[in-house]
Amino acid sequence: MKQKVVYVASRVSGNLQKNIIDAKSYCRYCVLQGVVPIVLHLMYVGALNDENPTERKLGMDLGISILQMGFIDECGSLLIRMGRVKE
Repeated sequence: MKQKVVYVASRVSGNLQKNIIDAKSYCRYCVLQGVVPIVLHLMYVGALNDENPTERKLGMDLGISILQMGFIDECGSLLIRMGRVKE
């Protein structure tokens, strides 16, 4: 059986450590719901410096590129979170 995939978008800038924890909780929530989460910003924040405007823009542009390539059509769902998931 093919699992459903969801593209997760959430806040990174600001309180970086809190926002990373939140993004991980959204990822966990998706996994526990039986879907495969795609959380690219968790990968980019580990490779790029979000406090450097050039690197921040690069990370955002990469995420937008994925969406423009039609990836969201493959996912079928887009989850945008601004607050913490309560379990």
